[in-house]
Amino acid sequence: MFRKDKSIKDAKEAAELWKALPQEEKEEYEAEYKQALDKYKLNVGEWQETHPPEKKARKEAGTSRKKVAKEGVPKHPTTSYLLFKLERGITDVKEAGEAWKSLSAEERAVYEEKSAEDRKRYQAELAAWKNEHPGEEPFERKTANQVPGESAKKPAKPKKVWAEGEPRPPVPVQTDFAKSHGKGMKEGMEAWNAMTVEQKKPWVDRYKERKLAYEKEKLAWEAKQRGENTAEGASGGSGEEEV
Repeated sequence: MFRKDKSIKDAKEAAELWKALPQEEKEEYEAEYKQALDKYKLNVGEWQETHPPEKKARKEAGTSRKKVAKEGVPKHPTTSYLLFKLERGITDVKEAGEAWKSLSAEERAVYEEKSAEDRKRYQAELAAWKNEHPGEEPFERKTANQVPGESAKKPAKPKKVWAEGEPRPPVPVQTDFAKSHGKGMKEGMEAWNAMTVEQKKPWVDRYKERKLAYEKEKLAWEAKQRGENTAEGASGGSGEEEV
């Protein structure tokens, strides 16, 4: 806001100019910031309404993927800060940070030079690895519970089989918008992203209403299913055994 209006790129300069501003002008910028923050929160809330927490679900299920170096790939170069920590034997993060800040430029240069040498080592070893493994990437994505040597592909989701009469959930907001305007998904998403929050709001509200109706229908359907199953169980076990 303030820095953008003043075309300021340097944080120090921005801080000095901010201090020099009269209180009335500061309040204007603060109000503008609050308005932008509220808009951001609305956008985040809207996004969360239409996007399930897939990343969290994958992590809990042990299917989240991380980047893993293949066998024989050289170790990444060590940063100057980490070299300093290892040499001094400092394990506390706060203590290490303060000690690093207290170093003079000449003292830091020693570790930076060592780090630069280690980067050269890494680049040379990585180039050699790539020559030995043409066409291969040095890193791959693996899931937490993946068996070594097994494909790192994301497992396919089982197809949902709908029972007779089972309510269907509403389509996502963007899909509803695209279909209502006779657009393909790509074109529809472009049009959706170009809209303002106010323009999107009726569609989001419509989705919320449909979702609420779906949840009510689902609860009623599940209750009905439980009732029918209970009735079947009772009728099946009511007969007397012959002696």
